Amino acid sequence: MAVEHIVLAKPRDGVAEQKILGLCREVEAHFDKIPGVISSSMGLTFKPGPSGFLYGVVVRLRDKQALDTYLPHPEHLAAGKKMQGVFSDFL
Repeated sequence: MAVEHIVLAKPRDGVAEQKILGLCREVEAHFDKIPGVISSSMGLTFKPGPSGFLYGVVVRLRDKQALDTYLPHPEHLAAGKKMQGVFSDFL
């Protein structure tokens, strides 16, 4: 059964939206290289709450085993490192 990994992200103050949108494409490219990933998307949420988590990431994976492979995968870790430079907090 497919599973989804969902993350919400709060941008750092002063980061331009164009920089964030460029990062979204980079992150998706990292995830597409990981075995078991069916699809990935990252972008601006349509209904941001007062908490400031304005961006979302959704990664659909083949199954729980694929998620277990994805989490420590070097491409996932590289994407996370890039995201930490632009976002201040994650859920």
